[in-house]
Amino acid sequence: MHIVIIGKAALERRGLAKIISEKIENAQVTDVIELVHDRSGQPLAVDMVILCLSQLDSVSENLLRLRSVSKRYSKSRILVLENVSGRNPFRNLRNYANSGFDGYVTSMDPLEEFETSINKVLSGSKYICPDGLEQLLGLALATDRETIALTENELDVAGRLLEGCSVSKIARETNRKASTISTIKKNILRKTNTQNVIMLGEVLNLEPARNLAKRKKALVTQR
Repeated sequence: MHIVIIGKAALERRGLAKIISEKIENAQVTDVIELVHDRSGQPLAVDMVILCLSQLDSVSENLLRLRSVSKRYSKSRILVLENVSGRNPFRNLRNYANSGFDGYVTSMDPLEEFETSINKVLSGSKYICPDGLEQLLGLALATDRETIALTENELDVAGRLLEGCSVSKIARETNRKASTISTIKKNILRKTNTQNVIMLGEVLNLEPARNLAKRKKALVTQR
């Protein structure tokens, strides 16, 4: 398993590399300042890229770096680790979500949260630290549910998707065919005018089917 850490601060990169080497079995870790390529000029084939961002830099600069990494490492899992500060530590999260990532944690999160995020993202799930997820799910974003006519069935599936469940897992849990759940997911994204699960979390308040407290409890239980 090959993990690349990209970040400006050498001490941060090397500290993360040491933690990953100790916590993740058989992990090969490379830490670099910028994108790393093979001899042909192509991005290295890696399992995960951990992109270290800082709120000391402009959001436009951070978005440019994230989009560049997402494009160059389109087949790799991408985890954003942001060094946050101030009264609104998640002020950039919505922009990052729209630019594409598989996971998000911050410098405020405990070590266990960082380890959990790596394992979740490597397993194929989407992951956002609980406090960040809380903001995306509506405590800081206004929601007009009347304009989004989802059925109770669709609300339930949407809630499970936001918990990180795959289509196949939802199918098993609800005793349905995976093709049925896939169709429901497509309908949800179409109705909400979203392109992925992270964007879906920005526009839905799912309390009628699966409230926020239950989702946060589930995240804590899975650690």
